[in-house]
Amino acid sequence: MINRFPWIIYVGSAVLAFTASSMITDEKHFLSYFEGHLIIKYLFIAAIIVGVLTAGHLKKRSVQRRQSSTLS
Repeated sequence: MINRFPWIIYVGSAVLAFTASSMITDEKHFLSYFEGHLIIKYLFIAAIIVGVLTAGHLKKRSVQRRQSSTLS
């Protein structure tokens, strides 16, 4: 399935990033801050998701470039 539908990896990564960032914002040490600043909470979660997806995409491109340069 992954070879046929590679976007599944990105969806799974986004779900994991959302879960992890939600756990961070719900941590008792940070809870009082994020409860008072909901916009910052959602921006933090969005930034983590975008960061994870960007890092994965850049890594994939790096591997593809390396493979194409060794084939040439």
